[in-house]
Amino acid sequence: MHTKSTAILQFIVGHSGFALISYLDKNRCLIYFTSMNISSNTTVQTFQYTLTGGKWAGSSPVITWSFAGNQGFDTTLGVSYSGYPQFEDNFSDTQKNLIRKAFQVWENVADIDLKETDDSTAVNIRIGWDSIDGSSSIYGTTLGQATVWTASDRITKASIQIDLADLPSADFSTNSPDSGKWSFLGTVTHEIGHTLGLGHAASSKALMYAQATGVVAPVDDDINAITALYGQTQALTVSQNPKDLPSLEKGIDPEMYLAANTDVAAADIDPVVHFNTYGWTEGRNPNYFFDVEFYFGTNPDVNDAGINPLSHYLEFGWTEGRNPSDSFSTSAYLTANPDVQLAGINPLVHYLVHGFVEGRSLA
Repeated sequence: MHTKSTAILQFIVGHSGFALISYLDKNRCLIYFTSMNISSNTTVQTFQYTLTGGKWAGSSPVITWSFAGNQGFDTTLGVSYSGYPQFEDNFSDTQKNLIRKAFQVWENVADIDLKETDDSTAVNIRIGWDSIDGSSSIYGTTLGQATVWTASDRITKASIQIDLADLPSADFSTNSPDSGKWSFLGTVTHEIGHTLGLGHAASSKALMYAQATGVVAPVDDDINAITALYGQTQALTVSQNPKDLPSLEKGIDPEMYLAANTDVAAADIDPVVHFNTYGWTEGRNPNYFFDVEFYFGTNPDVNDAGINPLSHYLEFGWTEGRNPSDSFSTSAYLTANPDVQLAGINPLVHYLVHGFVEGRSLA
């Protein structure tokens, strides 16, 4: 960890570029956290992640973000926030959609509301292209940089710069990049993590690891870190436990089902077996996105036939454009995610198994 002294409450995070030979050939990120000439990096011993020592204030904080598109705002903010970047270019529509996915990923797992808004000086986090590479002996081949200003351990403003010079070698898919490429989605998601108060993880499998490994989405270690700061999301969630994947593929979220049905948990009954045998007849829901009563109410033919509503949706309902609940639209998900539609995958199952952690839009 490199440190420097300054009286400004600010920490700066930079991503180092991918080497053409190996993702691990160079450091991915340099992190500086300075507060009144004292450098600090708080390690939580139970896990392998680190926290920077700052967080956004409030319970379930609403944190606004925008695409930086007005250089006049950069100049104005630079008066109050020393070192505020001067963004140089705008994102394409494809890049903007990936950035939205990156913000959504963190909102999906933590009790925070990351709200996209029109660009202004009042926005909490602004993100844009900038030239941050080149001759600097500190940052070297930097891909991205997050700068966060704090007061009394509370984050008050943040910015994210993505290096314009590295645009030609960027990978704009949602998958791990090929050798010689860097993941735009993974880099942006990593930098957003810093603006929320996350430091670097010790695990090379984590998104917040200091070196690039091709990880593009948060894993358990990253989720443990963000929930240590803000708690688990109170919104609709999906289990991230790998052992629950077979159940999620069947449309049942064991973590949610057992938490909502303590009698089933106490009896140590398999949630898949319980739901398919008793749960649906008792109006119990298999996951946060499928509502048994809603499905019966909006599909009287299924109700009259006395069919397991989840089984009906998984086999027939989604192909007929039926919705599993008022919080999940079959057609909207397929429209927002054309690759899922093209592959002919059940949209709800895709969201439970892949879409949630990837930050896929529901509409």
